[in-house]
Amino acid sequence: MSEASAPRAEQPRAAPRQAAGSGYFWPAVVISALLVVGSAVVAVALPARPALLTVRLIMIFCLLLGGGTCVVTGLRRRGAERAWRLLVAGMVLGIGAGAAEMFPAMASRGPPVPRQDASSLAYLIPQAFGLAGVLCYPTDPFDLSLRPPGRGRDRRWYVITIMDGLIVAGAVTLLAWIAILEDAIAAWGPLGDGPIYSIVLSANTLIIAVVVILVAVFRQPRSGGGLSLLIMGLLTVTASIASYMAVVVRGGTDVPRLLDLLLIAGPLLVGLAALAPETSRPGRAAVDGSGDTFVPSRRRRWHAMLPYLPLAAAGVATLLGLSREDLAQQEEIWALLALLLIALLRQMTTMSDNIRLLGQVEEKQHQLRYQAFHDPLTGLANRALFTERLDSALRRRDLGAGRLAVLFCDLDGFKRVNDEFGHAAGDDLLRVTARRLAGCVRPADTVARLGGDEFAILLDADAEDPGSVGRRLAAAVRAPIRLADTTFTVAASTGLVVVDPATGPVTADALLHRADLAMYAAKAQGDGRQTVYTPDLAVPRSGSALRAALDAAARGEPADGRLAVIYRPIIDLTTATPVAHEARLAWIHPDLGATRPLPADDALGLVPALDRILLRAACRADGSGRPLPVHVTISARRAGQPTLVDDVAAALRAADLPPAGLVLQIRPTPRAAGPADFGDVVSRVRASGVRIGLAEIGAPDTLIDAAIGILGSIPVDIITVHSDLTATWTAPGRDDPAAALARTGLATLIGLGITVVADGVDGPATAARLRERGCRLAFGDPCGRALLPSPLPHADAADHADPRHADPRHVDRRHADRCRSP
Repeated sequence: MSEASAPRAEQPRAAPRQAAGSGYFWPAVVISALLVVGSAVVAVALPARPALLTVRLIMIFCLLLGGGTCVVTGLRRRGAERAWRLLVAGMVLGIGAGAAEMFPAMASRGPPVPRQDASSLAYLIPQAFGLAGVLCYPTDPFDLSLRPPGRGRDRRWYVITIMDGLIVAGAVTLLAWIAILEDAIAAWGPLGDGPIYSIVLSANTLIIAVVVILVAVFRQPRSGGGLSLLIMGLLTVTASIASYMAVVVRGGTDVPRLLDLLLIAGPLLVGLAALAPETSRPGRAAVDGSGDTFVPSRRRRWHAMLPYLPLAAAGVATLLGLSREDLAQQEEIWALLALLLIALLRQMTTMSDNIRLLGQVEEKQHQLRYQAFHDPLTGLANRALFTERLDSALRRRDLGAGRLAVLFCDLDGFKRVNDEFGHAAGDDLLRVTARRLAGCVRPADTVARLGGDEFAILLDADAEDPGSVGRRLAAAVRAPIRLADTTFTVAASTGLVVVDPATGPVTADALLHRADLAMYAAKAQGDGRQTVYTPDLAVPRSGSALRAALDAAARGEPADGRLAVIYRPIIDLTTATPVAHEARLAWIHPDLGATRPLPADDALGLVPALDRILLRAACRADGSGRPLPVHVTISARRAGQPTLVDDVAAALRAADLPPAGLVLQIRPTPRAAGPADFGDVVSRVRASGVRIGLAEIGAPDTLIDAAIGILGSIPVDIITVHSDLTATWTAPGRDDPAAALARTGLATLIGLGITVVADGVDGPATAARLRERGCRLAFGDPCGRALLPSPLPHADAADHADPRHADPRHVDRRHADRCRSP
């Protein structure tokens, strides 16, 4: 039996082609069953002599039928499939020829089972053909799927195989001894003619039985169920021959008619094996998607029990044949005990092998878990393990375990390393960075690689100052490193988020998102900076990001937040009472909460559209019962659009708000249109009764010359002063030109009757100095939560479309029912 390689991967079976003759299998099964059942009825129902002749004729017919089937199907095949069929056909037809040769003598009142003589040795030839046929059957080793590709068997397999062979051979030999050999030797002596022929035939039958059982134990068919039918057929024929010899050695001349059924069923099973379909069926060895052979567990259990079936049969036969006296002289009991000892040793070897396999399985499970939760390049924790530990840390924090912090690191210039030195150098950089990061924190902290050049560090409770740890990590990463024979220095931008015990509930994903936002803010500053998370970092910073967020909100999918209106009171510094409110748009993140007002940079390209939303929402909220005026800041670009007049009128009308209740403030930014571009528009708005103001004078992104140009072109009622200019204006003891210019310019505006509102008033001393300089109004803290009854609805695509392409006739309809408070 040569070991075959693994079967090839299964090809697409659009039109499967069955082997010749396989279509007759199930009709043949029916015919075989009818023949066996009919023979049994004849053996029981007819008288002894007619039953003998009829059953023997049926036996000869079945032998010729089974052998002929093997010949016909074998001639239609090639290779091993042809060889085993023709060889087994030689066995079945040879036995059939012998039965046909004895039939005339038996019909002439001869013995149904003749005594063995020299002519009986002719049965050795067909038995040899049968042995060769079963060895030629195309099979694969049963343990093929258990061995790694390209690796041979270990010594344990050979030990188990030898012991299984000893068990099978010993059990079959013990059965042959009990059934045939013991009585043959006792009756005629070891050298008599009868025993010699019986011993030879029994030995040959024994060899066939042992080989057939061993094939069933250690081999598996490549396809179809033919091997099982062939094994059952050969064992049935062998058992029939053994029963005839057992009768002869005991001096008998006939066997019970039902025993003849064995030599009827055996050839029929062999013929069915020749007709069996060759396609794989469930329950047999199969091929999975990877091309590997696997064997179902039910078949594995059957193969494991096969060596012990002959042992069980031998044990039963021994116990039935034992006499009550002189057990020490019973050779069978000693042989059975020896076989049982071998079986015990076999089981101990198997148990040892199972323990070894269990250890390997546990080791593999540990390796798989490590691979599932660690980065293969650096050996650090991966995102899954980091998130799991972060969840655990947050649960401990909820139980009062203290604060925790998350650092999010991203290497600056990593792409340049890959481009200049290759990806191997980039991998070296990642490994070195991982070692440096892990060496800068405690063993209780977690360092993870989240992907690419991004790393995250979880600082658990009772850690030192997270900011100090972040700076130490940045310094460690910045240390020079040799890459491709070049000394290279790389920096890391770090985002830090700290969760104190007083912080509200937060999820691991939200915490990672906050750290990611802080990291990107640090990267925008450059040079390996560290940024601590603040809620304003959640505001979309680019035009595309803001446009995408507004699009999502318009679709009812505000995954990254929604727009809302927040208010700040304008306080009378003399009476400390609110006299007005400033309305601004803010971004409300679902996890991070309210952020600071949206950036008012015209470069986003969405500010005019946002101005329309803010104007409509602020007027609607102000008309809901608050008696104080509302200040709305718009961009200078928006102030130059003719649709502003209609938008203001529509907002006032929809909110039933008098014009005096609205202050429209213009921000003089670098992208502002010239006064000539919006002077007429703003004048028409002021003529309706709406007051006009300038917003955030002195802010880094506003221009003094632009503000002066607006003051010289249109009437201005109010200006708001940025906190930077307020600090310069109110700084005690400052005599530098900037302070002198601020004092002179603002005093001039106040002298002209323009109301000045100061921002950044940090205490009573600053408020007192402002009053001394003639400024009586200042901004207070945001107080919008109690001022607005309901959330601002989603913005649609039209709200943030380019206003140059917007139809002013649709402005009122778009915003009439939508602008409400958060």
